[in-house]
Amino acid sequence: MAADIQQTENRAAPEKRKTATVKRKPAHRFTVVKGRFMPSEAGRMLFDLVNSKINFHAMEIFRIQEQFGGDVSRSQNRIRELNDIYRSLKLFLKTAEEKKYQLKITGTIEITVVNK
Repeated sequence: MAADIQQTENRAAPEKRKTATVKRKPAHRFTVVKGRFMPSEAGRMLFDLVNSKINFHAMEIFRIQEQFGGDVSRSQNRIRELNDIYRSLKLFLKTAEEKKYQLKITGTIEITVVNK
């Protein structure tokens, strides 16, 4: 990638889990995105994904408050992280669009069965 676009990483705090981590191969792996995209195409796809996750957590907050009156801080934190990702992505894609770059994107979902 050209030097004038910095690659950024998601510096969101890792989720804290009480389960022990065991290194093993994922039970299932799905490649849901694979190809080259113009920044505008990539933006539509990636913004839809981020917005979908934001909406999911917003509905989780509503559900938890309505059903249990429980702690919603996990979903609130995740929404903040996703909004940060959205802003970073928007800046990155704007620069890529201005430079007329094409973007190679691979998005893989890994699902591993874990014990409770």
